[in-house]
Amino acid sequence: MHAFEDHIPHLTCLTYLTYTSLIITCLTSLTQVTPAPEDVYPSKDTTKVLDNAAKHMKDRKDSYLAVDSLILAGMSMSLII
Repeated sequence: MHAFEDHIPHLTCLTYLTYTSLIITCLTSLTQVTPAPEDVYPSKDTTKVLDNAAKHMKDRKDSYLAVDSLILAGMSMSLII
């Protein structure tokens, strides 16, 4: 259970300061690796989504990889429902 799940019913009435404090609390509760690894590589699924998104980008003759291409790639691979 994440720290923010206790506060979900109250999210609509959060002030900026409370929201920021909540985010910081959640981020500091994440596991950390010390020392950080020198090289970090994407997972196989991430690589597949990026490759599929690049195909969508080329098919649409886009100059840049857009968010909609990433979403379409994830949907076509059944990673996003």
